[in-house]
Amino acid sequence: MPPAATLSQLRAKIPPGFRRTCQQLDPTESALRRSLLVAAQCTPSSADLGGPVPAYSFYFSYADLDAATTAYRAYYAPGDLPAGDCTSGPADLVYERDGLSGTLRCYTDGEGFQVFAWTADDLAVVASVADRNLSYADLYRWWQHAGPLR
Repeated sequence: MPPAATLSQLRAKIPPGFRRTCQQLDPTESALRRSLLVAAQCTPSSADLGGPVPAYSFYFSYADLDAATTAYRAYYAPGDLPAGDCTSGPADLVYERDGLSGTLRCYTDGEGFQVFAWTADDLAVVASVADRNLSYADLYRWWQHAGPLR
C-alpha cells in the first residue's frame, strides 16, 4: 500500500469520527521531519466517539517503514523505557489488530501529559495522543476504539 502523501490521503486512514477535524501540521522537531510526507493534528470529540477522548492527536506519514521507524524511535522512544502502562503491561509493546501491526508505547512526558504513541507499520505512519487528565486506562480504551489506523 503506498504511503499517504497528501492530507486527504492521510485523513482517509484516520477514524471517520474525527477525520474532518484534521489540519495539516508542520512539525518543528527535526526527528519528525526527516522523510516526512505529510502530518496532521486532529481533535477527537466525545460526541464523535462516545467517552473520554485525548486533548491532542497527531499523525505523521513517512515515505517508507524504515523512515517511520526511525522517526518513532528518535522522537517517542529515545531513552530508557518508562514504567508506563499500556495497560497493566509493558510500556512498549507490539500489537496486531484488524490486519495492522506496529509498536505502542505509553509514558508520561516532562510536561505531565500521558502519551500513547504507536506505529502503523503497513502504512508507514507514526501517531500519538496526549492528555493531562485522562488515565492510561482511558487512553487505552480510546486507542482500542480509534487508535490503530484503517
